[in-house]
Amino acid sequence: MSGSIESKDVDIRGLFQDYYVVPDYQRDYVWGENSAERPIDEVELFLSDIHREFEEHSPKTKTEYFIGTIITCENKSGSYDVIDGQQRLTTIFLIICALRDSLKRLGADTRELDGMISQVSTDSFGKQLKRNRLVLQYADSGNVLDTIISNDIIDEEILTTRSTQNIYNCYRTVESFLFREFDNQKSKLQQFEGYFLECVKLINVETPNLKKALTIFATINDRGVGLDAMDLLKNLMFINATQTQFAQLKNKWKILTDTIYSANEKPLRFLRYFILADYATESRLREDDAYSWFQDHESEIGYARDPNKLVDSLIDAAQAYKNFRESKTPVGEHELGLANIQRLGGSSVRQPYILLLAGRNLQKAQFSELVTLTEDLFLLWLVTKTQSKVTEPAIVKLARLLSKVKPTDHSQFDNFVKHVHEEIIKPKAKEFTRSMMNLHQWDMPKYRMKYILGKLTQFIEQQAFNIKPSNSDLETYLEATIEIEHIHPMVPTEKAIAEFGDEDDGEFYRKALGNLLLLDKSRNSIAKNHHFSEKQKIYTESNFMMSQYLSTAPKVGKADQISRTFENHLIAFKEWSPEMILRRQKMLAKISHEVWNIPLEFKTLPDWDMPNVDENVVITK
Repeated sequence: MSGSIESKDVDIRGLFQDYYVVPDYQRDYVWGENSAERPIDEVELFLSDIHREFEEHSPKTKTEYFIGTIITCENKSGSYDVIDGQQRLTTIFLIICALRDSLKRLGADTRELDGMISQVSTDSFGKQLKRNRLVLQYADSGNVLDTIISNDIIDEEILTTRSTQNIYNCYRTVESFLFREFDNQKSKLQQFEGYFLECVKLINVETPNLKKALTIFATINDRGVGLDAMDLLKNLMFINATQTQFAQLKNKWKILTDTIYSANEKPLRFLRYFILADYATESRLREDDAYSWFQDHESEIGYARDPNKLVDSLIDAAQAYKNFRESKTPVGEHELGLANIQRLGGSSVRQPYILLLAGRNLQKAQFSELVTLTEDLFLLWLVTKTQSKVTEPAIVKLARLLSKVKPTDHSQFDNFVKHVHEEIIKPKAKEFTRSMMNLHQWDMPKYRMKYILGKLTQFIEQQAFNIKPSNSDLETYLEATIEIEHIHPMVPTEKAIAEFGDEDDGEFYRKALGNLLLLDKSRNSIAKNHHFSEKQKIYTESNFMMSQYLSTAPKVGKADQISRTFENHLIAFKEWSPEMILRRQKMLAKISHEVWNIPLEFKTLPDWDMPNVDENVVITK
């Protein structure tokens, strides 16, 4: 073609008079994929929209269906490289294949459809050559499309990649749709064929060269309209790459997307976290704005000079992120603290990963300390119910400070840790104390309350048996066989109520932290709704010191570690009442400051509901 850009309004019949290639640097085929990111089946929706227009179509009321734009560029072989629209074009092609196969089974003439799928020609030596109208060059496409084109039986064992599975699923979806809507009625299906080929239309933008095609792609989809920021960023990298860099860049981009996909993360969320961890100075960045952010900060990142450098950095961050999600350090070593952060945050909390990404280049010991610091910080924010509009800007500021720390300069990292404690943790220390003193089960999800009880219980075990935190897995205290026991039961017997006293006013005491402990399932089922004096016998058989010595001090020598741990941290309760729950809540609140390394600013602990407190009285157990 000439050096100009040509835009043509074409129907499906006209479109597939030419040959198309989806280049090897294109992304996977993802339409119809069943995932949290893609809750809508695009293939089913696409077919339903066309079918709705088809039903309105008549000689008196002709309807057309516009499906958007594709961008192509003619290559040296006379085919057209598909720069934008490969999802749509591949889906259309698969619909043509499914129409052909459905009509062929009904004995219809499918020669036109056959010609739109592939052409057979004879060369000068009399050899017949088959040329498919659509060729997928990217590695993950496998040969599943060729099998569909040949109408051969597909062995599902060959569907080993994301794309092959999605392509096959698309074809099956179309087949099912055609059967459901037309019920093997040949004439009706032929009417749909005619409508699909003639009345479904799109705009084909043909460009003189690849650079121009990529630029138009970016212009049409500017600011994430039409495609998401991940696709646009990929395109931006190819715009700035030389032709010789394409193969390398393509392989790297596949590694990047595969890594994010295997981390079970949304690509746009990852991009946002990458920016916040490595570059941003403030947190007001939406996921959809990630692409425009990269455009606006080229001078800082330098991808125009070397797009591979940015992609390498993205891969490094993605691999570290994937490792974090698997409770591993950036280099893939198991880290118990990372598992604790997941247990604390659950599936919804991701902010800790921003700070961890910012510290992914720290030395091993520094990174472990950062993990512990991050766990402490987020526990503080969750217990004090600090809103994300406060926490995320704070995390981004910390990420910027951390990015300036040289891993070889230990004093810089020590100063960073000191800054977190002095500027963020210490100012909220009193609020943390008050929150722990008023903590009830209704304040947080069950898994998080169990995490808190697990950490408190684990701490006592570590102190008593001199266990290093790095050698003690919290899972021991959180597994399914361990349950939250209500010392004063949720459904107490008359004897339990009588022992507890007249102040039993329902859930306030029963769901208070001071009324909770961890107990193995078998013993918990025995304890049930019994009164405290009966439960004491069951608690002494527990494997956890905090439960075992709830009512009885350890009968060992005074100088041993177990006795010292009990004397320093625990109380033996001979009876159970609201006053004892308050006393135990104070005990646990005091321990919590040691567990999560938060300074205790009160000289005496406040009672329920944060009343005015004389802060000059010395704390006692």
